[in-house]
Amino acid sequence: MKTKHIPKHLQIISQSLSEHRCISVALVCVIILTSLALSAEAANVLVNPGFEASPIFTSGSWSQHASETWSMASAGAADPTSVKLVHSGANGLWMQGLYGNGQGGPQTSYAAQDATCIPGNTYTADAWYSAYVYCTSHIGGDDGSDPPGGSGLYGADGSGNEDGWVEVMFFSSGNVLLADYKSQIITPAFVGTASGATYNGTLPVATNALGNIYLAWIHCPITNQYDPSTVTPNSDPAVTGGITNTLAPGQFITAPPGAARVQFRINLYQAAFEAGAPFWDDATLNQVGGPSPSVIGNLSPSGANFFSGASTNFTFTVTSASQGGAPVPTNSISGIGIVVNGQNQAGSLQFSGPSTNLSVTLPGLTSNTLYTISVSVTNSVGLTSSKTVNFDTFPTNVFIVSAEDYDYTNGLFFENPTPTSAPAANSYNGLAGTLGVDISTYGGSGVLPGGASQLVRSDNNVAMQKADDIQLPQYAAANDPNVYNVQIAYNNGGNWFNYTRNYPSGNRLVYLRYNNPTAGTIESLNLLTSGYGTPSQTVTNLGEFIGAATEAGYAWVPLTDAFGNKIIVNLPAGQNTLQLLSGDGAGAGGIANFVDFILVPAGTGFPPVINNLNPNNVSPPANANIFLDVTNITYSVSSAFSTVASNNIHTLVNGIDISSLATYSGNNTNWSVSVPCPQNQLITLVINARDANGLSNSVTETFDTFSQNNLMVEGVDWDFNGGQFIDNPVPTAPLFTETDSYYQYYTVIPGATGSVFNVDYTGTWDGEQLAGYRNIDNTGPDNGFQCEVCADFKRDKFIANGSTDYDLGYYNPGQWANYTRTFSTNKYNVFGRLAGGAGPFNNTTLKLVTAGRGTTTQTTQLLGSFADANAAGWQTWHWVPMRDTNGNLATVSLGGVQTVRATSGNNVNVNFLMFVPVASLFPTLTASISGSTILLKFPTHSGNNYTVLYNNNVVGGTWQPLSAPVAGDDTVKTVTDTVAGTRRFYRLRIQ
Repeated sequence: MKTKHIPKHLQIISQSLSEHRCISVALVCVIILTSLALSAEAANVLVNPGFEASPIFTSGSWSQHASETWSMASAGAADPTSVKLVHSGANGLWMQGLYGNGQGGPQTSYAAQDATCIPGNTYTADAWYSAYVYCTSHIGGDDGSDPPGGSGLYGADGSGNEDGWVEVMFFSSGNVLLADYKSQIITPAFVGTASGATYNGTLPVATNALGNIYLAWIHCPITNQYDPSTVTPNSDPAVTGGITNTLAPGQFITAPPGAARVQFRINLYQAAFEAGAPFWDDATLNQVGGPSPSVIGNLSPSGANFFSGASTNFTFTVTSASQGGAPVPTNSISGIGIVVNGQNQAGSLQFSGPSTNLSVTLPGLTSNTLYTISVSVTNSVGLTSSKTVNFDTFPTNVFIVSAEDYDYTNGLFFENPTPTSAPAANSYNGLAGTLGVDISTYGGSGVLPGGASQLVRSDNNVAMQKADDIQLPQYAAANDPNVYNVQIAYNNGGNWFNYTRNYPSGNRLVYLRYNNPTAGTIESLNLLTSGYGTPSQTVTNLGEFIGAATEAGYAWVPLTDAFGNKIIVNLPAGQNTLQLLSGDGAGAGGIANFVDFILVPAGTGFPPVINNLNPNNVSPPANANIFLDVTNITYSVSSAFSTVASNNIHTLVNGIDISSLATYSGNNTNWSVSVPCPQNQLITLVINARDANGLSNSVTETFDTFSQNNLMVEGVDWDFNGGQFIDNPVPTAPLFTETDSYYQYYTVIPGATGSVFNVDYTGTWDGEQLAGYRNIDNTGPDNGFQCEVCADFKRDKFIANGSTDYDLGYYNPGQWANYTRTFSTNKYNVFGRLAGGAGPFNNTTLKLVTAGRGTTTQTTQLLGSFADANAAGWQTWHWVPMRDTNGNLATVSLGGVQTVRATSGNNVNVNFLMFVPVASLFPTLTASISGSTILLKFPTHSGNNYTVLYNNNVVGGTWQPLSAPVAGDDTVKTVTDTVAGTRRFYRLRIQ
């Protein structure tokens, strides 16, 4: 429980309805309770409401919603002063605005929690707000007015207000907002301004023992009901308004008809790079009436501590709850579910106790395992509660190496260092690593990036931050608030750190504790082989830590090879130096932040190893590894601890198990596998292998075997002159012009005067440039596109003549362009080569112009739409398939001269659209005999070449061409062979 003195001067904010001049009429949904109901004890449904538990953002508790995950943290982690800005207890929530990564304008970032509800449930809600008026230390989000510190008050400038508020929202089961309640909006006008230590405002302030001045904590009850239609993403409620009612005493926030979920939010509306750093604490969402979701509690292991190796069972309780005299729901055993590392384990649960207070046990936890366990409970009134916990079952005797404990003074080290808050014996605190010997950062310069600082060490070459993570045992044992986990941050590619110890012998697994915003980044683990303590060092690579996107949380990641197989490390006896290298040395970026790494006894419970995969696209570099020429998918499966039967190895292509087509060589401890590869397709490959002990491994990758002979329509090659077009255009920019090129077509095509607004395209010009590609189409004010040099994979047609690839940018929502071409009559799947730099995009559509081409009166038919949930940058290009309204890969029939219209949904750049003839996963190759001739028949599609291969052995041997490549023309082709006395096997290759 929090216990801390609260300043006497407390402001209660209650913004009345009369303060707003413009009021929309909306349903006022309140209930006045009787005095008997008011006497009932209210229950705060929020988990970790005072932000005391660390980390704050974890499954089943607070979630973070911001494009930059470091923009919120615990007050204890963000506030470097020894006297923290908290309302009560030892912690709170700190927030700051964004630095513009993917931000096109002011954004609302928020921390949130969700709970299920039913109509009629009643609540009260509030939180406490403060900010530094003046701080002598740098707080993230301060205005820097008095370096290194300044003010964290909200400010107002040309970008608009920087505002904060708390909010309760009710949603239907279909995620439709039904009702919205907010506190007063805390604006710059309300908080005032500061000049140094002088406060220019009307609110009470307080000064702490360090001389730092802050707003006396302000109570923010949620009392204003808003018209839901005024609630839009990234909008400022101080500007949009929308209050329809202000709750009077005895009135409560009420779940409206149709409500299924209630959400509590703490919001910050702020433009990029703006100052304003609010602190929040002691949030409540008190349910005062109605049945409640059942409470899932007493989880063990709870995930609050590391190294739960002694636990053999996972246990929890399920307790019913209701408020205001409502009947208490019950809990059926059938309504309790549990998913363990992705597998449903509800059938293994054991129960005891009454239906309103169940004790539940899941037996059989395995040692040396990372667990993610999700529990869900649906009670008798249909309310669902859930909790997810992450924990490990590593033993307590793991060997721990903290990130900040790298070598010092040319290779010196401590064997078992003690974390301290000041320099001391056996502590790395205050010691300096030698640049180029113990560490190397920022291209060898050691110069910290702007905004970065160092903790603990004294070399000032390594950026560090307090890690808002579970405390490691040795830090918790110090019982000192100034001894805490530290993460190495701003971990640019090429940074490296040496850690010398007498590491334990024997087989070990290695895990890295990290925080990372981007999946696929890598931290390499190397072993120093020579040059210890000198600038001339050699290393050998032991493996890679391949990071996932953890958002604001932290996770363990094992040391693996490139295919995700865990690597067993057995170091030589005696002293060794392990090196963490940011990236893989070959272009892959490094993990953003890491806290420590541990060595864990390996044991023998290892699944099969899937390795030597070809093609290897498990971690592809951006804008590379496309249009692959792959005849066979090959890989190996091996096990040093068990056996693997070939029928327990499965190869799935786009969800279809094609294992029956595989050939195997080797034995049950080491198989080599080969499977024919589908052609001209985007392929999701999944390989599964299970050994005799029941242990499984899986590898997943996505790659394509598309042919560059497919019809590709460049994004910058839209129609001109009211429906005029060029078939099979040749890229010539910026070298020369031709009549069969869209590059400056108007200089060589007679009568060409440019594209026609609302006929060939539509858009509004707001500064876009066409980069010399087709400048006549950028005369404004109508044109709204930009032609820009494209960083995507360079295709053969651009390589052939040295021309430059361009993409279509500034393609704003609702803008469209028409593309007319002569299509070979066929059924097609359509794939966009698309990029997005403002997060996920969707609803970019492709339509067929069915009438009126070349006029302002056009009719269209929807063909499908494009969406990419993993968009990663304006020049990070992905294959995005066009899907129908049911989410299936869309198939369209085209033939002759036809016009398609591409309309932007949001946040998208277009390189090209590719039309791929529809084919079965493996086109049927049929064989028949006529006299002494073998007839081999197969269907073809225009744009592809087909080669029949033969082999005299189904296992081994060499596949050789039987025929020259046959050009497809949408007919069935025949290739012949002569009947001989030996067996012969045939295969069809499509390019």
